[in-house]
Amino acid sequence: MIQATRKSVCAIIPAFGEARFIGTVVCGILEHVDRVIVVDDYSPDQTTTVARAAGAEVIRHSENLGKGAAIKTGLRKVANSYRFFLFLDGDGQHDPAEIPKFLAKATATQAHLIVGNRMWNAT
Repeated sequence: MIQATRKSVCAIIPAFGEARFIGTVVCGILEHVDRVIVVDDYSPDQTTTVARAAGAEVIRHSENLGKGAAIKTGLRKVANSYRFFLFLDGDGQHDPAEIPKFLAKATATQAHLIVGNRMWNAT
């Protein structure tokens, strides 16, 4: 059985214009995994600087290519180095405190893909 641990999971964050949030997001993720890659999709702000200062490895696109391309860039960088990948948004909408639940589910099920969602309660 393959274990999803902080060392076997790489977090990839596609980001565009997230300087305001990215530092907090990266710090939260680093509490649960050892490697965070932020793919800065040619942000007009300080996303790259803030992400690096928070401890992320940053890849910066030379032009805006979109979220899908940013995810592909991150995967190309580390595809052969990790068994598990965790994708989070750079705007703080995904709670890094939930990461242990994903790691446990990945280990327990050995699933190829686990998708989380943000449940919204209208009441």
